[in-house]
Amino acid sequence: MTGEHAVGAAASVDVPAPLDVHLTLAEASRTYAVPVAALRSRARAGGLRAYKVDGAHGREWRVSVRALEEAGFVVRPAGSSADERVSELEAQVAALRHELAGERRRADRADQQLGHALLEGGRLRSALERAQARAEDRTVPAGPAGRTAPGARRRGVPDPRG
Repeated sequence: MTGEHAVGAAASVDVPAPLDVHLTLAEASRTYAVPVAALRSRARAGGLRAYKVDGAHGREWRVSVRALEEAGFVVRPAGSSADERVSELEAQVAALRHELAGERRRADRADQQLGHALLEGGRLRSALERAQARAEDRTVPAGPAGRTAPGARRRGVPDPRG
């Protein structure tokens, strides 16, 4: 009966739920694949519920699994290593660089088309101004003798020699 009682007593001990486990920042860093500095910074800023305790090397941060999950951190898969994570990130960087190069090419084409449109607009504006000037020259009234000086059509000034 004593053995049964010991087994029963061990079974009735309150074991903390996995979310109530408290980790050091180093442990949380390894578990969640997040730099310790990022965890410390979020804790200081209040974005991560954490607290300090007296540790072997002075005051140390502690954080619960629940607080980490509430802050949006996800546990690193068990089989992944830092090298695999680096490889994943390098692949993402390569994909983003490729996308960026495509966007730069698209922006360069758009810039080139805009430059051509601006040049064409300037050419059309000059042609319009020339046409308006020619139309004004045709409507210049004649001088007192009914004639205008050879250069007067452009300026609209009657010939003073009359």
